[in-house]
Amino acid sequence: MTMRNVRAVEKIGYEILIRNVNGIDDRSSYGLAAAQGIIIVSLKEGTGLMKSGIQTKEVIVEADGGKIKDIYELINQYQLVNRTGKMSVMLMRNQ
Repeated sequence: MTMRNVRAVEKIGYEILIRNVNGIDDRSSYGLAAAQGIIIVSLKEGTGLMKSGIQTKEVIVEADGGKIKDIYELINQYQLVNRTGKMSVMLMRNQ
């Protein structure tokens, strides 16, 4: 399992399909300590998010230094930095 920090530079809504971590099955599948975070289901080809190194099946666990439990927290955090369109995220990938 690795954790890395990536700066996402384009608006999330148009480029990425995400879902909440749900229960013990997701915890086990993604190697998570708790049922918290956002799973990246798919990314639009050729976008800034993909170019930044974000991959499908990674889990967003932090955004701009704050822990992310679900999609609502991610949206709230993004709205705080919306004027720049940039947000730093911490990703976890189960290897």
